[in-house]
Amino acid sequence: MTAVELKEITAQGTVPVEVLVYGATCIHQSKRNLLKNYFGFVEQAGATEKERGLFISEPKNKDTHYSIYEDLHGTHIFATNDISLMDKLGELAEAGLTQWKLDGIFTKGDDFVSIAKLFVEAKEAIASGKYTEDLYEQLAIQLKTFHPAERGLDEGFYEKDPSVAYDEATQMATIQQRNNFGVSDEIEFFGP
Repeated sequence: MTAVELKEITAQGTVPVEVLVYGATCIHQSKRNLLKNYFGFVEQAGATEKERGLFISEPKNKDTHYSIYEDLHGTHIFATNDISLMDKLGELAEAGLTQWKLDGIFTKGDDFVSIAKLFVEAKEAIASGKYTEDLYEQLAIQLKTFHPAERGLDEGFYEKDPSVAYDEATQMATIQQRNNFGVSDEIEFFGP
């Protein structure tokens, strides 16, 4: 979610809102065994567990790296980059967002514990009024040393402006084309 949306929900909420401040974002989950079914279809045997390090990518964008694995609960697909909101913790706390979630599914044991300790240090600094830009930079550098090298870090949708896609004044929408379409093709739009 964006910062704007998180703040709106918090202002209207009656229970604390939990925010993912570090870790992988699951963008799809299916109870079906999609990988086992695929490997069966192409007549190849293969492990489907997280440890194998499987990923899928967009055909026209080889920089994408959606981690995918299967377990007892089905198939899970994760965003290319993990989230780190280390530099937004002060802003989150000011907005009343102090229930933070860290997800270490792709971060090995001791490294994840070290990252969790960094967030505890940040939370304690915020509570005592000692959270500074210098401290944030120091914690962010340390976080990157513990974060898996094969996984990128970004802020997810946090800095996105949800109103940019549609301009009320001109009634024009900005879209991103993902698939090819031609003059005679029909396009269906969903939205407000």
